[in-house]
Amino acid sequence: MKNLKNIVRNAISNKTGFAVQQSGGHDKNLEHVSSVLKTKIAKLSDAFSYIGNNIRDKYVLHQVRNLYVVGLIAYFETFWRDLIFHLVETYKLEYSDIEKLLTGKSKKEDLEDIFVKKRLSYASLVANSDFFYSLDVINQIMSSLLKCDFLSDYAKHTISILKGGKEEKMGVGRFFSMAILNKAFNIRHDMVHNSGEGHDLEEEDIRKIEISIQNFCCFSTWFISGKLKQT
Repeated sequence: MKNLKNIVRNAISNKTGFAVQQSGGHDKNLEHVSSVLKTKIAKLSDAFSYIGNNIRDKYVLHQVRNLYVVGLIAYFETFWRDLIFHLVETYKLEYSDIEKLLTGKSKKEDLEDIFVKKRLSYASLVANSDFFYSLDVINQIMSSLLKCDFLSDYAKHTISILKGGKEEKMGVGRFFSMAILNKAFNIRHDMVHNSGEGHDLEEEDIRKIEISIQNFCCFSTWFISGKLKQT
């Protein structure tokens, strides 16, 4: 299995001409979660490319592009669920609003019943507490687990970039767009709950969403690894 450094280096250098330098100490389980995401996106991208090369009907292509975004968001959501499960299970991180995670299950005896009978582990409860196709939800849970302002602090995270043989520091925000991520969430919502007719995506739009999702997730594991070392 390729390590995360190579995964993200390839993802970025293929699009930007930069090479990413990130040194040691990375959590192997976080690495695995990122590797699984990249593999899934690569396979979905291949299928999308195949369909795009063999179908000429504009309406069909329109729907395929929207459905591709739905698939990307599904992988995005799975990434965060798996990552959060690992953080809670391995590092015993606590979510401050645990009682609010259970609709109609806020009583102390109900929570005890769940854990004592082991119908649902604490890590599973947190990881399955919400739908992770919202930056607000991710920010709420990750901020609680890591005791920080997650999205704000993550946006300030820097990495080393090798450009023209010289090393430069660059903020991770250079490699993804919050606006593009929110656009993808809206497309997913409209496709699932409406018909998605209001979104007319070109292939360039699709690739921007794909890159933002992959980079947002992969770089987050580096940031999270750094925060874990501080605890």
